[in-house]
Amino acid sequence: MEERPMACTFRWVPYRSDARMGLNHQMSSLSCAMNEAAALGRSFVLPAEICTAAGHNSGGACIPFDELFDVALLSSFVPVRLANATGDPGSGVTLRAGCNAACARAEYPCSSHPNLQRRQSGFWYSACLRNTVDTEPLARIAQARLAMPAPYTGATAPSLALLRSGLFYSGPIKAAAREIRRRIGGPYSALHLRRSDKLAECHPAPRCVAQRNASTQPPSVLQAMRRFVPRGATLYVGSTEA
Repeated sequence: MEERPMACTFRWVPYRSDARMGLNHQMSSLSCAMNEAAALGRSFVLPAEICTAAGHNSGGACIPFDELFDVALLSSFVPVRLANATGDPGSGVTLRAGCNAACARAEYPCSSHPNLQRRQSGFWYSACLRNTVDTEPLARIAQARLAMPAPYTGATAPSLALLRSGLFYSGPIKAAAREIRRRIGGPYSALHLRRSDKLAECHPAPRCVAQRNASTQPPSVLQAMRRFVPRGATLYVGSTEA
């Protein structure tokens, strides 16, 4: 990917709790953080790679961010930069506690604080759920770029859904998805069946584990899906188990 000059940057730290979670969780948290970067008019610094813990991916795995996502396309919505990019100057100044986006623009201008970071506790996506992040600027950008109907609502705003939308996956991933759809042929329904950690962390055990295990066995899944999917339709199941 062609290197771009380093603009004024913004990052959230630490990316520790989120980094141990599944991909969908991490996409929500990074999407939330990119909202504030858009509000500040700064380039958001993304992690160099995305890793999933063994509870979410068999054996755990790490992959470069730009192999998962189309960074150039994403930058057309929110300017982004990978943490390991050439010329990355590092973390810079940390925003004082309680300083929101308006405060950051006033007290930490790009001219005197080109590299800025915010310390977040807990999972990043929770900041958007608490409405402590200004999501309006990115909402307007997405509305204009995607020709989405106005006005935006809490259900359609991209505060957590930007990366999860599927628009920004890399070219090879989109090609693999097209091939799967070609093999399936015609319309289909899809189901994400997550057992693994949801069984292991189920309480009170063992009763809860037995209930969840029984309800996610193939006969139980088919019985439940018949309420939503016509008989004879194609059902694509993605599972956390082989």
